[in-house]
Amino acid sequence: RRPLAIFKDRRAVIVRSQPDIQAGMDARRYAATPSEKTVRDIAQRGAVQSFDFIGRHSLSVAVPSALGNMLDGRDTLTERRAMTGRMLIFGMGYTASRLARHLHQQGWQITGTRREASDTAIAFDDRTAVCAAMASATHILSSVPPQLERGDPVLERYGDALAASPATWIGYLSSTGVYGDTAGAWVDESATIGAGRRSDRAEADLAWQNLRDDVHVFRLPGIYGPGRSALERVLANKAHRIDLPGQIFSRIHVDDMVGAICAS
Repeated sequence: RRPLAIFKDRRAVIVRSQPDIQAGMDARRYAATPSEKTVRDIAQRGAVQSFDFIGRHSLSVAVPSALGNMLDGRDTLTERRAMTGRMLIFGMGYTASRLARHLHQQGWQITGTRREASDTAIAFDDRTAVCAAMASATHILSSVPPQLERGDPVLERYGDALAASPATWIGYLSSTGVYGDTAGAWVDESATIGAGRRSDRAEADLAWQNLRDDVHVFRLPGIYGPGRSALERVLANKAHRIDLPGQIFSRIHVDDMVGAICAS
C-alpha cells in the first residue's frame, strides 16, 4: 500500500481517514514510553505521515512497519541501510544535500550537479560529465524546480538520457503547491493538479511521471530543519508575524523527508 499522507496546503487539508488521524495522535501520545502492545497496535494501524508520495510502485509506510518488524527481529530499516548504490543528484539544494550526506555515511557514492563545477559537484551544463555519471548511477534524483515559462531544465537538457538510463530508481522532488487552493476540500494524491498558481510546477510534475514507469514523485510541503527554522529566523531578526485567522501551515522536517526518500 502507499504511505498515508496528511499535510495542509493553503486552505486545503489533506487526510486519509479519521482512523488514520487517530492512529497518528496515538503515535504521538505514546511516543515517550510506548509499551510493546501499543507499538504493535500503532504499527498495524499505520501512523499518519507528513509527506505525500506519488509513484507507480507500492510502498509500505516506513516508520510503523519498521517498528513492528523490529519487535519481531526483522529490522527492515537495517536491511535497507546495508544496501548501497550510486546516486546522481541534480541540484544540491537544502534537502538534496542533506540526503547526500546521509547516503554517503551509509557507503553510497554520490555525484551532484551545481550551476558551476566544484570540488564536490559537477557543472549542470557539462553534458559529458553528467551523462557519464548517469550511465553509472543506480539511482537518480532531481531537486531542480521548473523555470517560469521555460519548463523543467533537467528534462529539457537530459530528458532523453534519463529515459534511456540504466538507473533502477528515479525520483523527483515536487511540491504540494501543485494542488492549488481547494477552498478547504479534502485532497489526496489522486486529486487534480495544476489548478493553482504553480502551473509550471504541475507541468513538471506530470512530465516526470510520464518520463518512465519507475519514477517516484514526492510532493513536499514547507521544509524546515537545521539552519532553517522559525527560531533561527527570530534570532536573525528575519521573522515575519502572520495574523491570518484560520490559516493552516504545512511543514516537514528535512530529515523526515530524507527518510521518506530512502524508504522508497
